[in-house]
Amino acid sequence: MQMSHGEILRKEVMRSGKSVSQTALDLGISRAWLYHLFEKDYFSTKDVITLSKLFPFSLSIHYLGGDDASIPENENSQDFWKRKYEQLLSEFEDLQKRHQTLVRMRR
Repeated sequence: MQMSHGEILRKEVMRSGKSVSQTALDLGISRAWLYHLFEKDYFSTKDVITLSKLFPFSLSIHYLGGDDASIPENENSQDFWKRKYEQLLSEFEDLQKRHQTLVRMRR
């Protein structure tokens, strides 16, 4: 079962070791708004952009959670970085397509 975006964010805030107040301050949003984000199933593009300032996680792939899933087996291997590059390229292309669709819809 895939976690909601809010659950992912809550877990990342807890993992960071910062308080909710400090995290909200660092993001330039209110603490109340951060708690509101914790309850959302999906984030808007604006929310994702705001959160990307502090958190290097992806919302476009299934979040595995757990500390073991976030630590790659061999970060120095060429295959690891090739897969990482391909994953990021795919996510970037998806974001570009979504952005182009939004721009067309606003016209």
